[in-house]
Amino acid sequence: MQSVTLFAVLLLSIIIMYNLAMYYTKSYADNINFYSPSFVRQEVKVENHHFWHVIPSLSDMSSGSGKFTLMEDTALDNITGVAVGQIESVYHLSDGKMLNVTFMLTDPFDEAPVRHVPSYNILVDADSDPSTGGDHGIDYRIRVLWDNTTKSWHKIVEDVSAFENTRILDENKNYTNFFNKNDSTPTRGVNSYYPTPCCYVTIPVDLRLFNYPKQYSLVFTIIDSSYNVDKNNKESVLNVVHSTSQVAIPPPRLSMSAEQKLLEIRAGDEKTLQFNLNSTSFLPMHVFLSVNKGKEMIFKLTPEELYIDPHGFSNSVLRITSFPDTPRGPDTVTINAQAFFPTVNEKNQYSFESERSGLSTDANVAIAITDPPTFDEKFSAFWDVYGNALNLLAGGFLGGFSGFLFARIERKKEKRTSS
Repeated sequence: MQSVTLFAVLLLSIIIMYNLAMYYTKSYADNINFYSPSFVRQEVKVENHHFWHVIPSLSDMSSGSGKFTLMEDTALDNITGVAVGQIESVYHLSDGKMLNVTFMLTDPFDEAPVRHVPSYNILVDADSDPSTGGDHGIDYRIRVLWDNTTKSWHKIVEDVSAFENTRILDENKNYTNFFNKNDSTPTRGVNSYYPTPCCYVTIPVDLRLFNYPKQYSLVFTIIDSSYNVDKNNKESVLNVVHSTSQVAIPPPRLSMSAEQKLLEIRAGDEKTLQFNLNSTSFLPMHVFLSVNKGKEMIFKLTPEELYIDPHGFSNSVLRITSFPDTPRGPDTVTINAQAFFPTVNEKNQYSFESERSGLSTDANVAIAITDPPTFDEKFSAFWDVYGNALNLLAGGFLGGFSGFLFARIERKKEKRTSS
């Protein structure tokens, strides 16, 4: 009786431990799936460092109805009295809970602006749909901007709907410690080749405020507002913007695979192989395919140029033609896919007229070149295809001939008997 009780206690303990282990395992898995995707440092660069885009008003920029013109950076510097730093690049990384963004600037950060009001902005499209939300289809916006009244920096996180209606989700009216205090151009120290730190702004973003989106896109901008006085002493508000292209989170992928990993080709023969391409990008892609030149064979891709829809797929067929004197043995063929993204204008319209470099991927296929078929192999292959038909034809012929011969013999017998 005692042993039975001990066994029951042990069994109950095992069941309890198992259930606890399953509970915490599930909780851990749910926790991981609950957060946004984590990714290592990514960087987006801006090539144009000498011009700002000028718009009539911020409302025009938000609605996409404003007509952009260009202003040289030196012209803006003359108005503001300082060199206003543009975006050199922006790098960003995330652990799934926080998004950490750093604006690298072309000029030192202006800690206390006097004649202008700069703002550093992160535009978040949480549903990756440019047709919803506000400017650029964004659903959320993070702004770090200078307040000339309080002489302090503000950080605002806001929900953005159509027509730029906003709801503040989080606000810090005295935002500090987000920039480098060095107010001079970076210089190299006597004992160091590398320059001193300079010219950046860091902005951490709590993804909890956006319900940890599983897929989203970002645009980084700097907006600078100032008063401009024309030659008639007429004062007007001047708004300029400098921005990056749109980036996807998690970073988009282009994958390509062959339907076969090993292809055997007889010398002098021809075979085809299909390659499948799959995109995870929220933007369409313009893809160019190329094939390396292996041994003495002809390679033809159809098509060599194709478009892939957002989150779409496509395929291309490779035709390989060998010759009787093509060297025998193994070889490897590499197909390269080079993808380009369209530009997106202020009205969220795509255009491939001015493409920007995107992704690249390769797919390898092993090829084995073997000897041409022998006469026996050719005959065997021929018989495999036509043998049954020939047997049927031959059988019918022999059957008909046998009937004719039998009837003729019978007629001769009948003549002999009657005579």
